[in-house]
Amino acid sequence: MKSMRPIFVRILTLLWLALHLQPAQAWYPVDVLADGKPQRYEPLPGASRPWRLCALLPHGKDKFWWGVAWGLDEEARRQGVKLGIYQAGDYRNQARQREQFAGCLRSKADAILLAAIDASALDAELASANRLGIPVIDLSNGIDRPGISAHVRSSTKEMARQAGAYLLLRIGWLPGPRGADWVDAAEDGVQQALQDAPAVLLHGGYASPELGQQMTLLRGLLKQHPDVLLLNAPAAEAATRLFRANPALRVPVAAYYGNEAVIGALQQNQLDAVAVNAPVIEARIAVDLAVRQLEGREFAQEVNPVTQLLTPSSLKGFDRRRLLPPDGVRLETRPMP
Repeated sequence: MKSMRPIFVRILTLLWLALHLQPAQAWYPVDVLADGKPQRYEPLPGASRPWRLCALLPHGKDKFWWGVAWGLDEEARRQGVKLGIYQAGDYRNQARQREQFAGCLRSKADAILLAAIDASALDAELASANRLGIPVIDLSNGIDRPGISAHVRSSTKEMARQAGAYLLLRIGWLPGPRGADWVDAAEDGVQQALQDAPAVLLHGGYASPELGQQMTLLRGLLKQHPDVLLLNAPAAEAATRLFRANPALRVPVAAYYGNEAVIGALQQNQLDAVAVNAPVIEARIAVDLAVRQLEGREFAQEVNPVTQLLTPSSLKGFDRRRLLPPDGVRLETRPMP
């Protein structure tokens, strides 16, 4: 009798192909506000030529920006355009982001996708891009300056308002880095949530959204004896770590945006609520907006994917691919081809 091994191997190979080579599930259509109107957003089927796009991110220290980079890469591949991805390393490295922006201009990028560190620090670079006719798409962080051709971002104001409305008492507040547009919008959202509410806001200060810096602010904030905490995602992660080590310090916690650690903590009932956006979807739409502008197609000036408030009980139905990259996918910078 002939050996059955070759047939068995062939069967296993066919099974593997059937499981792993299925067509990728389309990420669209998605619910957004496009220029203030509800819409089911659908991107172009593909670009007419291999445009060269340059993406600038503030850092690559957590899966929020890994997800953004993954979304950019996936949509660039789908549309058939070339993509370079750069990250500045930290919210304190504004000078490096300016250098990277200038590098995109020197490399004659067709369009720039910008997640700005500081909304007001790139005016000269934006003016240069505008003179050269290079579209600059505001990605995720929010930058309302001359020279921006379109915006794709979630409303941190709305997310902070949603999370703030969930916690109405003596609220300890850690927004993130000083001066970032998304932080300013979040602070507006919190103030809106607290209008005419029986609550006091205890401001814990500003710092880069890193675990160590946020932990330092959190320890100081807890000395003001808040009833609840409303935190940026790294600060929320710091709170879960601190409360695991010191259960007596535990107070309810809501985060006004999410990352992998926050979603994991919510799943384990270590957080009470998190308002989430869709950075992966924002990245995909940013690529599409760039292609639309380069090809003279119709495009929305501002696209805002719908945000949502998650609790441990509502987490089950949440599609994590809107927020996080697949397991094993990391942010990899690369020069623009």
